[in-house]
Amino acid sequence: MAICSAPPENLAGLSGEMKECFDRNYYAVLDRIQGLPYACAISAGSDGSGAARQTERICTGWRLKAVAPALIVNMGAQTAQQILAPKTVAQADLEKCEELGGLLAGTLLLGQ
Repeated sequence: MAICSAPPENLAGLSGEMKECFDRNYYAVLDRIQGLPYACAISAGSDGSGAARQTERICTGWRLKAVAPALIVNMGAQTAQQILAPKTVAQADLEKCEELGGLLAGTLLLGQ
């Protein structure tokens, strides 16, 4: 088993839905997931570092092992119109996400 988090950034932190998921499940899985590898990819409007730090703190509390630093995909949405518009992830960013997923999968195959 591995943990993969792909939260969107919202107001310089995790989206409410993602944070709620972590909050609701934190204690329920605490003793069942410690030591597992995890990866994190953030979809950001401009920065993403706040959401990455939040995710890393939660995963540290769960005693998970990061396989790589958080991958932040900056969508560059700064205006209300850009934020609400459909997004297309650049091929280079999709490839980085695929590499991160491959690294996580490889870590599992090698026994963490």
